[in-house]
Amino acid sequence: SLRFTLAQDQYTSNTFQIGAWMRLVNNYLAATDANSTSKSSLGADAIILSTRFEYQNFGIGFSYDWNVSDLKSASNGNGAFELSLVYTMCGSENRGVYCPSF
Repeated sequence: SLRFTLAQDQYTSNTFQIGAWMRLVNNYLAATDANSTSKSSLGADAIILSTRFEYQNFGIGFSYDWNVSDLKSASNGNGAFELSLVYTMCGSENRGVYCPSF
């Protein structure tokens, strides 16, 4: 994921972010009879490309999600477009960490 700061001052910042992710799942296959054993492996579930623009406390994102697991037959191999709207109520400058003094 890459994040670019477009403008920044003391109170606000405008950023643009673009990235790619892979969602992983645990492929667990339970033993079906006394002679077989359970198997577990890590596999890919989805590949996601996304972009997000943030202006002050608001953000808008757009992503595309490709299903690459065995469930892709249910979606005929098609992915899904996703839109996200974000409002940040408390920026990092308002968060405090308690630090006792001795």
